[in-house]
Amino acid sequence: MARKVRNIPLETRNARAKLKVRGKPYYCAVGPGLHVGYRKGKTGGKWMLRRYDGSGDYEFEKLGLADDIADADGIDVLDFWQAQERALKLGRRHARVLRGEQPDREGPYLVSDAIDD
Repeated sequence: MARKVRNIPLETRNARAKLKVRGKPYYCAVGPGLHVGYRKGKTGGKWMLRRYDGSGDYEFEKLGLADDIADADGIDVLDFWQAQERALKLGRRHARVLRGEQPDREGPYLVSDAIDD
């Protein structure tokens, strides 16, 4: 399991409440070319993924809502640690696709999967 990256201003909802509302996310590097971003709005925040594509640009992807108002459920509403875990998982999947490998499977291994393999 990958090591977790600490970021005091983003780790808790109390710490994030002290941040200013702005359109540009607050970023935290979690791996090579991978960043978790927190975009604070007037009524709560959203977690973002920023991934370096190798050509000088970044790709962006929404990870989920921040647990600023509702408690984290690990699916739609994420705390900082869950957002970081999801970003790392998506980063690994993206790297596998770039190498021409099969990305991680979601759900059970089916007979049709075995036939395809």
